[in-house]
Formats: sequence, C-alpha cells, structure tokens
Amino acid sequence: MPPPPPPPRGGPPGAAGGGGGGGRRGAPPPPLGDPSFWAVQASVVALTAAHLLLDGSGLVNSSALASLPVAALFVPVAYAALRYGLHGSAATAAWATLLWLPDLTVRHHHGDPATDAISLLLIDTVALIVGQRIEREHLARTTASIASSHRHASEARYRQLFAAAPAPILLFDTAGRVLDANPAAWAIFGSSVLEKTMQGMLGLSAAAVAKGGSGRVDLVVNDQPAEFRYLGSVATSEEGTQLQLLLHDVTAERRAWRDAQDYAAALLGAHEEERSALARELQRRLPALATAAWWKQERGQRVFVDYNQNARDRTVASAYSVRANPEGRVSCPLTWEEVVSVAPDDLTIATVPARFAGIGDPAAGIDDVRYDLQPLLELADRDEAGGLGDAPWPPHFAKQRGEPPRVAPGRGRRA
Repeated sequence: MPPPPPPPRGGPPGAAGGGGGGGRRGAPPPPLGDPSFWAVQASVVALTAAHLLLDGSGLVNSSALASLPVAALFVPVAYAALRYGLHGSAATAAWATLLWLPDLTVRHHHGDPATDAISLLLIDTVALIVGQRIEREHLARTTASIASSHRHASEARYRQLFAAAPAPILLFDTAGRVLDANPAAWAIFGSSVLEKTMQGMLGLSAAAVAKGGSGRVDLVVNDQPAEFRYLGSVATSEEGTQLQLLLHDVTAERRAWRDAQDYAAALLGAHEEERSALARELQRRLPALATAAWWKQERGQRVFVDYNQNARDRTVASAYSVRANPEGRVSCPLTWEEVVSVAPDDLTIATVPARFAGIGDPAAGIDDVRYDLQPLLELADRDEAGGLGDAPWPPHFAKQRGEPPRVAPGRGRRA
C-alpha cells in the first residue's frame, strides 16, 4: 500500500507545542467536569481533616500516627497523575498544600511541622515529575492513535481508488512477483494474474520499475494487439516495500497518430511529385536556362529549379522568413524587374521593413488567381510512367519507393 499522508501541520489536536518537554499550548485544563476528579479532591479534604482531628484532639500519642495522613496524600496525587496527567496531579498537589498550610502554623501535640513541610514538598515534586511523565505518555499514545487512524483512512481510500480505477494497476514485490491487481487488470491478464511475474507478463525488470521507470509495452487483449503506456512507482506500507505499475491503454491514440503520420507522408509525397513535375516541365521548355537535375555535376551553368525547398526537412518555407546567417537575410518576394539586379545581401532584416513600407508586398495578390492542379498531376503521372522517379531523399529518411541511388554520378561502385 502507499504511505499514508503526513499529519496536518501543527500535529494532532491536543499535541504539545514545541519539542521535548516544551510548552503545552492547547493541552486540556484540569478535568473540572469529571466527578472522579472531585472525588479525588474530596479524599484530600478527608485526609487533611483526619490529620487535624488526630493531632488536635490528643487521641494519639505517637507522632508517627499523627503524621500518617501526610504520607497518605501520595495516594490521591499519584492517582490524579495516572488518570489526568500533569494538570490533574498539579491541581491535586496544590489543593493538598493549600489545605495543609494552616496545620503548619499552629501548635501541635505530636508531629513536627518541618517534617510535614518536607513531606508536602516531596508530594509536590512527585506530582510534577510523575504528572509530566504520564502526560508525555498520554500524548505519545494519542499521536500514535491519530497517525494510525490517518494511515488506515488513507489505505481505505487507496483501496477504493484501486478497485474503481478504470486503468489496470498491478502491485509487485521487489522480486517482480504479482501481489495484487485491480479489476481492470484482472480483465486483461485473467484469473491467473497473481501467479505471474512482471518479467513474464510485461517483459520488464523490477529494478527498472523501482527507479520510477516509464515507457510502452505491447500486449494482447481479447486476442487483439494493444499498446499500453506504463508508469512505475515505489509504495511502502506495513507489508514492506512494493512496486506499483499503472497501465494506460494508448492503442487508439497510437493508431490515430500513425494514421496521421501516414496521411502526412502521402500528402507530402504528392506535393513533392507536383513540384518535381513543374521543375521538369520548366527544364523541357527552357533547356538552356533551367534544370531540375539533382546533382551539381549535371547542372552546368543553368539555373537549378530547387523544388525540394518546400520539402519536410527544409527550414525556409514562407515569404519574409529570416535565414540563419550573420547578415540576417530575408526570404523576400520579388517583382520580375528586380530579379535581374537584386543581390541577396540587399534583403536583410535591416532593409526589408523599409522596402515593404515603400513598395508593399509583391506577393499580396498570390491568392487572387487560382489554378487547377490536375494538369500538374498529369505531368507527374507522365514522368513516373516515363521512368522519371523521385529525386534522392536526404540521408536521415528511410529509402523511398522508386527513389534513385543516393550517390553522386561517378561515385557509385564500379564492378
């Protein structure tokens, strides 16, 4: 079981403030509403009256018998200490001392006032020492009882959450053997779950889970493959250290993610085919000026129509984006008149704002005219049918269908 929550700040009700034998703010006063407390005080009155009667009447001739009630005061004081702690014993000792004061100031037939005074001092001292000790023990027992109550309440609450949790939860010992499973886990692993081990069920080691490990595991649920994310933690209880494993079914989530990845890859592939078809058509119509050749060795002095600049691994994909170089060059739309004279160093984060304010945005009307992409798709299909496949992909991508070798001309393996 997990550990119970810590007790509230300030300790349980009635706890002593400070440390050791410090102040006891909040401790109860003498139990004035308890009839037994007043019975103890009545016994003190009776003992005092008996002493005065015996000593003043001269009925006894022995000083030992006359001083007997003084020693007998130990009995109610000790009882008050055991029953009520320091406040009960201190109140009883103070009451006994107050009642005995007149006897210390009058003439005695027998007995010694000095001896009685010493006896009263010893009684007061014993009342303070024993009462304080008893009160500490009472406080320790109360604190332990409250802590035990908190722990039991915490464990009961945990058992409720454990049983009601929709996610499978498994408890293991430090060797990886299953100790308990909630209903959601029983539904997945079957009635023999308590006979299994972490390694056999999930392929995980207890040491990894003990470090608070997390990850994903593949399982079979209802004869169907399923993927779960797990989170491990360490729990301590009266039974010792246990390992808790929480499983979350991410099958649908991961399937949706993979479908989205596949769709994005197909969409990007279609876009790349369109761009490559456009670049090749420009090369066909302007063979002396434009080229779609991927390798520099095949371009010559012609302008390379780099259709891959909008590919998935490019960092420049929009107008007015800033390049990562010391000059802070800006990817800037141009008019046809500017193409023959503009230099890249003319367009930086220092100059483009003024240029934009002066001539506006040359690309502002890009969405005013729309074209049908079908002819472009037909060009891509014609190129693929004619054996013109995709250009080589960057090296960190998996090999694509129909992709040519990723080796520059002249550098391939020779037979």
